[in-house]
Amino acid sequence: MKIVVLGAGLMGRAVVHDLAGAREVRDIVVADFDRERAQEVARKFGDGKASGLFADVRDTRRLAKVLRGCEVVVNCTQYNWNLEVMRAALAARVLAPLRLVHARPAGRAARAGSGPSEGS
Repeated sequence: MKIVVLGAGLMGRAVVHDLAGAREVRDIVVADFDRERAQEVARKFGDGKASGLFADVRDTRRLAKVLRGCEVVVNCTQYNWNLEVMRAALAARVLAPLRLVHARPAGRAARAGSGPSEGS
């Protein structure tokens, strides 16, 4: 399974660390506005499964190119970017059909506000 983690801050680091320990995850892409930080997080926490690159969540068209081919997108950026990320994921055909349910390995789903800031 290929997963893109958007954001290389504290939440992104924790997600990359956890994903790196999962057997079914073969490839993790850490994408952040700060490319060097994304690469550092990939190196330190990705257990050899991760790479880092530049991404600007404000640019839906380019973000869709980053997301193309992945099975899961984990948005660890600020919550106000959720819609842009979802638009890019839909354009990249990552989330089809879009269902507001908890993510399940067999299906594709999107759930906004399911992290520590849920409801804010």
